[in-house]
Amino acid sequence: LPYKTQLKQLIRLGTLRPFYDEFMSESSKQHFIQQNIHTLLENVELEHLVYDPKGPITADDLGADLLQGRQVKRGDRFRIELVKYGTDEYGTSRAERARALYRAWNELKADRARYEEIMFKRGKIGLKAKKAGEK
Repeated sequence: LPYKTQLKQLIRLGTLRPFYDEFMSESSKQHFIQQNIHTLLENVELEHLVYDPKGPITADDLGADLLQGRQVKRGDRFRIELVKYGTDEYGTSRAERARALYRAWNELKADRARYEEIMFKRGKIGLKAKKAGEK
């Protein structure tokens, strides 16, 4: 792989370091997952139940516990469709702007990580942050 591709992959992997750290507690890993769930699931195909009058799944197939609190009639039918997480099938401008902002934020964070790595290599910053008043 080209050097730039390798560097991008390492930065991505470095971002997931808390998840791969074997000394990290399960509760800390769960907290990490909850904080980063949108990043981790972006573009992962998930099954969605979509209303379809000719679909093979009936409301009775779903069970009472799934239907509770939803406006589903007894005769409704559905199909399962794979939809990428974070995509917007309806193309609303609000969702597109939100995704553009999210990508810009990710680029900013990646650029910051590259900058900090360069500064670390030059000896300008250490592994631990200094507290206020420390030299």
